[in-house]
Amino acid sequence: MSFLVSPGVHVREIDLTNVVPVVATSIGAIASSFEKGPVGSIIDISSEEELIQIFGRPQNDSNQFENWFAAANFLAYTDALKVVRVESGITNATANGAGLLIRDDDHYDNDFVQLQLHTNSLL
Repeated sequence: MSFLVSPGVHVREIDLTNVVPVVATSIGAIASSFEKGPVGSIIDISSEEELIQIFGRPQNDSNQFENWFAAANFLAYTDALKVVRVESGITNATANGAGLLIRDDDHYDNDFVQLQLHTNSLL
């Protein structure tokens, strides 16, 4: 504790800012209904550009932009964010118009390519 011998002003600076330190242990996570990207898979994102490339730009639908900007803001302070696109009512187009949800490349390769190869071999 400090004191003054004569009257005066004692100035002490205290930093109370809340920032995310850029260290290997600063890993965040967010789940949202993004415009595009793999559904239900955990994707490691290291920059805002990568977030745009994989999950698209912020959309006005169902306040999705709030989650998108929260993720982008976190990436301004660190380079480790785990992102999951949650399932929504959006499906891939089909010939009969019913729609079909294909979650990611692995889901397509495992379930639909094998089915197509099996169907073609029967013909």
